[in-house]
Amino acid sequence: MGSWYVTNAVYKFRFQQGQFVLIGAENSSFHRATHDFEDYSYNFLSKKRALTKGNDNKGSKKTTWKSLNISQLKTLKTFTEPFTWEIEPGYYL
Repeated sequence: MGSWYVTNAVYKFRFQQGQFVLIGAENSSFHRATHDFEDYSYNFLSKKRALTKGNDNKGSKKTTWKSLNISQLKTLKTFTEPFTWEIEPGYYL
């Protein structure tokens, strides 16, 4: 048995000033029955998030943008485990 949802997460790091810095993340989910999807794209350098929601069957999608309140970039030392950082209320990376 599997789940109705297929999910995927990608983290983007860049080596700078002697350490790996988290500069972006992608998180997506897709419902196998309804074909509804949500794609989150985070850019921590520009401090913005794009959320694209839609349905593959209907050919519909809409993207909304939001500014992120990030004071400091995470590194491999400060971001050690996926889905532990509450980037938005109720949403974890």
